[in-house]
Amino acid sequence: MLMLEEIFDNNMNLFIDELKHYHKNVKAFRSFKFYNETSFQTAIENILPNCFISEMRLIADRKDQLYKYMFVDMFLCDVKFGAYSAAFELKYFNLIGLLSGESGRWEENPSYQSLFNLDQKLKNESADRLLDRDYIYWCKDEHKHKSIKVKNYIDNGEIQLNTYINILKRGISSREKVGIFDNRIKCSVGNSFVMGYLIVCFGTERIMVKHAKVKKCDYMFSLNR
Repeated sequence: MLMLEEIFDNNMNLFIDELKHYHKNVKAFRSFKFYNETSFQTAIENILPNCFISEMRLIADRKDQLYKYMFVDMFLCDVKFGAYSAAFELKYFNLIGLLSGESGRWEENPSYQSLFNLDQKLKNESADRLLDRDYIYWCKDEHKHKSIKVKNYIDNGEIQLNTYINILKRGISSREKVGIFDNRIKCSVGNSFVMGYLIVCFGTERIMVKHAKVKKCDYMFSLNR
């Protein structure tokens, strides 16, 4: 449980080390050709202790009988005292998407060596250069490839994360208020702190973590098991 204690102490170093180890020593490099955010989330689920749920459902808005749902990628609970909880928002930049951003066009079937060389370069690239990269991805809604600046994609993730925190700190949803709408979470009255982490990965081992402002909460959360 040391990793969990450090996460709630605002220290992500052990978590990052374990995630890099998993990517380097458990996953074959060729699997990263098709690695995506679902794969990334599965990796994180495999290294964390049993203290979380995935895809926690929130009601973000309600009008008449219509609800707007949002889903937190991962929600962690302090299993000892319930004094801390944390929301994870995950972003993964696939190597093909980054390579395509470099060339300015979608690379359908890049070579193993070109992906490996890019992955090595990403490990030591400056944060400013990373954020300034172009990224090409498949847009499901428009059925085509689109390009976006890495910085814009990450900025959108930070906005999402802060929205989640502001909703979940209101506790369980009801007819009168937005909040958590997920029977895997128990909520009781009490003082706690809600934390948020945007976890971004480029390729295999370049990981960037952005911390949301810690919010005081009038509820304590635990897993309903």
